[in-house]
This record gives sequence, structure tokens and C-alpha cells, in this order.
Amino acid sequence: MIQAAMRDELSAYLEKNPATENSVALKDLISLGGDLFARGPSLAHVTASAWILNEEGTHALLIEHAKYHKFCPPGGHVDQGETALEACLREVGEEVGLYLLKLLFAGIFDIDIHRIPASEKKNEPEHWHIDVRYAFRASKDEAVKLNLDECLSHKWQPIVELAKLEDQSVSRLALKTMRQIAPTTLSGLGYSPSQMETIRQAMDKPQGLIVIAGTSSSQPLSTIAALCGEAVQKYRVANPPENVGEVAEHFLAGSAMPPRDPSEKFREVVRLAMRSDPQFVMTGEVRDQESTDLVTSLVSSGHLVATSTHAASAIKAATRLRFLGVSPDDLANRDFLSALVYQVKLPQLCPHCAIGLDQFKEEAVDGHSVQLIDRIQCRVEPHLIDSLRFRNEKGCASCVRGTVGFTLAAEVISPDDVMRQCFLEGKDDEALKHYRAQGGQVAIEHAVEKALKGEVDLRDVEFMMGPFCTDPASTQD
Repeated sequence: MIQAAMRDELSAYLEKNPATENSVALKDLISLGGDLFARGPSLAHVTASAWILNEEGTHALLIEHAKYHKFCPPGGHVDQGETALEACLREVGEEVGLYLLKLLFAGIFDIDIHRIPASEKKNEPEHWHIDVRYAFRASKDEAVKLNLDECLSHKWQPIVELAKLEDQSVSRLALKTMRQIAPTTLSGLGYSPSQMETIRQAMDKPQGLIVIAGTSSSQPLSTIAALCGEAVQKYRVANPPENVGEVAEHFLAGSAMPPRDPSEKFREVVRLAMRSDPQFVMTGEVRDQESTDLVTSLVSSGHLVATSTHAASAIKAATRLRFLGVSPDDLANRDFLSALVYQVKLPQLCPHCAIGLDQFKEEAVDGHSVQLIDRIQCRVEPHLIDSLRFRNEKGCASCVRGTVGFTLAAEVISPDDVMRQCFLEGKDDEALKHYRAQGGQVAIEHAVEKALKGEVDLRDVEFMMGPFCTDPASTQD
């Protein structure tokens, strides 16, 4: 039964991932019909490893293997009567002492097929290891307890750094994580340290409204989910929602869940929140008079609230709220608007196959690309040009057409007294000018910063946000 189930699992993975490196060895192992886990004279057998993310999903655990002296995920051989997943969990317990793991995918996350040298001591010829990897999320309530007989050391390394490694057995795992597992922290989403600090200062207030603006494709719920994570830690919520990124209406530290009927979900959850007096409330999009009135009531009654809306900038989120019925007096109230956030979702470039400007020039055939090259040469300092990268449309084994997930370009504003007065008088353009005069960064500048680090393609920046400029004084919101 275990053997048949493993064969099915391996075959299903190969069907979804036909470009798996060294897959011929795996196909032969599946078709021969022998014991998949047998060691000794076997020319190939299945092992199991664990790709373990920290609770925030920003770092992965690697151990320094005592025998091979290289960093890799914890794991090992499958014992008689075990499934690969059971062996994986056992090995993790034995090697790093972690047991409070949450499985992120029902099946195999990755397969790495590599050669193992012959061993006279074990009477083993050179053979293939078919290493099946399962993805987990660790718990903050449990620390690594290293088994020094098997592991020399360990490290939690940032996913974005692992994605750049030449060792593709590890970098592929990181790149898959970036593509398939949504970040759960502000940092993982792409917010800068100063932006995160502004948001956290807003989260520290006992009441106020945090507005996440953008389009539905700009991932506002991902940011609200990250704020939920911040609130879970701050208020020590025992049982937060499992799929907060997919649930638009939910509140923390209350006693009731929203009803199943989508048409009633928003209204009922706010009513429940008002009755249970939670410390932090997150709602779905404010889009009409009713939802606006409910959110305004929550803030006015002393709650900290996060919501989303459609707007083309952080300042225009205030304009949108006014249009939806929030009074100028509320917008000018120091206890009402805590933070205005605007974000744009941009494809993140694959670090393995992204191309530089010289190759981009050779391949540029359309008019927009030619014009973009002219703008780069006119507007980008020569010493920064070498860091620019562009999407390789052909892609590689590590990505999908040159990209590996997404990152956010954002602007985060904490309104001051001058801006609140502008909101009172309906002078939103003046609020923007004041923000810019104080050195405030807008989203396209954040996007250009990422492009100059080789993280995103300037073509995507211009497609989503308009022509770029490296001079902050001339950048428009």
C-alpha cells in the first residue's frame, strides 16, 4: 500500500513538473516495480527531506550535514513500514528537534535527484537519491535543538537570498516558495523598513483607520493578512483565522465567526465586532455608503480598523473615503486616519535568468523597449545601470517566463496636522505637495528603487505605473 501510494505521488509530481532534472532515474525507479526505499545494491531509492519556513515565511531552515559538509534541508532515509512523509517528520525530530510543524501542501513540494558516491563501508555502489521534499511552517513556540552527531550547525536564511544561490537544489526550493506560498509579513510582501515602521506606529495606536488602497490585483488582502499577523503577535490571539488572506471579513479577539452567507458577511461581522469589543478589526473593501458607515462607526467607537478600497494613490484613498461619505471632520480628526497605504503588485524577476541592459538592447525590437532604453540612458546614473535587470521571456527551470512571484511597490503615509487640515478643506492636492515637501516617497519611486537593485523589470514598472523618473522632485503621484 505504501509503495503504491508513493508511486502514484511520484508520478503525479512528474506529470506536473515534466522538466524535473535527472527525471530518467526517477521514471526507471517507478517502472521497475521494486522497493522504492531499499538501500544497498539498489541503483536508486527514495529519501525524504523537509523544507521548513519560519512562522512568517521569510526564512528557511538549513542544516550543515555532518557527512557531506554542505548546507541542505534536514532529512534522511525512509525506514521499513514508513511513508516518505512520516520519515521526513521523524528525521526532522531527530536532527533539529522540531515537532510543531504545519504541512503547507498535501503532496510533494519538490523532488531533487542527485548522485551519491560509492561507499565500501556500507557496501553501496554509486547510486541516485530521489529526495522528495515536503514544505512546512515552523512555530515560534519551538526552538531548534540540533543533533550534533548528524548536523554540524544550522541557520535560518532569508528566502530571497537562498533564491540567488548557485546550488539549484536549494535555490529551486526558495524560488518555488516565492511563486507558490504567499508572504505573510510586510517585509516579505516588499515593504521597506521605513514603510513598515510607519504601519507599525499606526498599529500601536488604540484606535484609527488603516486604509490599503490599490486594485483587486494589487493584493490588498495580502497586506491586511500581514497586519493580521502583526495583531496576532501584539494581542496574543490564541486561534487566529487559518486562511486570513482569503477571508475578507474577519475580526480578531472576538468570540464569533462571520456567517457563511456572503451577502450578510460584512454587516454581521461588524455588528459582532461592536458587541465583542476586539482590539483590532479587519474588514473587506469599503465600496458603498453602508460599508463606509459601518467602518466609520467602528473607528468612532474606539477601535483600530484595517480596510481596503480602490484608489490610485495613498492620498486619493482619502479622496475616495470622502466620495463614499466619510465627513471632512472625520478625515481631519487626529484619531480617525492612522495610515494611508497604496500598493502596486509587480512581477519579481528570476535571479538566475534575468538579463542585463546590454542583452536587452540586443533583443529590443518593439518601440516601447527602444524608448525605454533611451530613458534609461538619459535618466539613470551610469554607475547604477549595471544593476538593472530585465525579464528573460524564455525563462529557465527555476521560473515561469522569467518571474518568480511578486513584490509590492508602495507608499505609506501617516497624516500630520497640515495634511488633516487639507483633508478638512478638500485640498487633497495640497496634502500631497506637503507630503512630498517633507521627503515623502511615492510608489513609483519605490518601484524604481527595486528596479535599480535588479528585482523588477522597468517595463513592468512603466506598464503598471507610467514612465519612470529617478528625480524625486519631478515624480508625480
